[in-house]
Amino acid sequence: MFEYLPGTVVELKKEPGIPQKIDYYEATMVPPIWLIDDPRPHSHELRILSRRTIRACDLTVLV
Repeated sequence: MFEYLPGTVVELKKEPGIPQKIDYYEATMVPPIWLIDDPRPHSHELRILSRRTIRACDLTVLV
């Protein structure tokens, strides 16, 4: 599930070279992924290009 966080840059395997961003992921839906430009591909139709644009929390220990 981590690989399908909102903001992940992917491409549709049937349209290589056209980057898309994941808008929303809901594991209980079929298909579970919504893209900003192509709303509902299945995960097997995607290739992950980059996760660099994802904002994640800092896992530092606070004392």
